[in-house]
Amino acid sequence: MKKTLIGLMALAGIASAASIGYDEMTDAQKAGVTKSWADSQTLVASSDVYAALSTGTSFTISFDIANININDTETVVACFAGSHHAYGWDDGKLLIRMSDSGSLTLINSHGTSSNAWSEYFDGSTYGDNSVSAYSTDLGLTAAESLTTTTTYTFVSDSTSKTFTIYKNGIQIDQWTNWNTDTGLIGTQLGGRWEGGCRLSGEDSVVLDNVTIWNKALTADEVSSIVIAPAIPEPTTATLSLLALAGLAARRRRK
Repeated sequence: MKKTLIGLMALAGIASAASIGYDEMTDAQKAGVTKSWADSQTLVASSDVYAALSTGTSFTISFDIANININDTETVVACFAGSHHAYGWDDGKLLIRMSDSGSLTLINSHGTSSNAWSEYFDGSTYGDNSVSAYSTDLGLTAAESLTTTTTYTFVSDSTSKTFTIYKNGIQIDQWTNWNTDTGLIGTQLGGRWEGGCRLSGEDSVVLDNVTIWNKALTADEVSSIVIAPAIPEPTTATLSLLALAGLAARRRRK
């Protein structure tokens, strides 16, 4: 009986989370915003959505994602480049892409160069003992994204030396010893900064409310920009309870 109740409650409460978007933010929430795309971006192979940025070593990135249709797991959904990018064509980037396991993943990308100055986003050097291993499974498959919208927020805090990752306003991971000495210089939606691993063929993805702050948002500030999943309408809840009552009555008769 308990399993039936849980199942009915889950069906009655299914809903997407989403962020409120720049236009709906208060002046306090808008403080520090350096770039935002308030309109929904349906990214396809021909998309070329990029922007030059300038943030401090503390910054926040937030976006909504849905309708992921990607055939190649190497395809990059979005790329956020740090100033170390100047040291090599693939250096110092935060990449969002589908992993081999089929789940959306955030990685702290390093350069492909063997030069000693090829650096990670956080400043650690490619090829020595300080190589970064920062990577987080964001817990979203392409199939799941077809029926729900998910909000992700990434917070780089140079004071606490942490990089915190939130899903729908709830912390799911935190990279410690985040000794970054760089901010953001640019972002590319639908591919990697300056090309490579781009959406191709029939690939597509929908990003919405992409917003970048020139500061580290607090946990309370992160949760304040996320719209909680909708509560079922009273009629829906009533129907669910009636169905549950009917099942209980049938079981008692048996």
